[in-house]
Amino acid sequence: MVIDVGADAIDRPSIQGGGYTVLSLDNPANDHGVIDMIEIFAKQDINDLIVGTFSLVNGTTYQCRDSELIGGGFSGSKHTFSGLDMEIEKGDIIGAWWRSGNLAADVSGYAGVMHAVGMHINKGDQAVYTLLDGHALSLCGIG
Repeated sequence: MVIDVGADAIDRPSIQGGGYTVLSLDNPANDHGVIDMIEIFAKQDINDLIVGTFSLVNGTTYQCRDSELIGGGFSGSKHTFSGLDMEIEKGDIIGAWWRSGNLAADVSGYAGVMHAVGMHINKGDQAVYTLLDGHALSLCGIG
């Protein structure tokens, strides 16, 4: 079975800036295994991108299960990164942190985005997140 998690990496009308750890509530993982490919749609140069898988601890507290450094310097289109090795469990969600730049986003009509100021994307990191109701990120994982 192909594992997929997150919203489609498409050009969206709004943006999500860097400096936050953001988690996509759209399309939780449909199985357990390994995410080996990430797709994003960058609106403006993304720098120091790290992607991760997250599990709900309780309430609005999430824990990073695994993460991978992607890097930076990409903008203006869909980008695919393969050869990754991130653990994921059924029901996990995908998230990301980047220093600067903008990821394509929507602000209504979707499951929502959880966000927390700062970097909380190393394996085992926990943080309390705030809901951006209806938002979506152009961030998708495939395994």
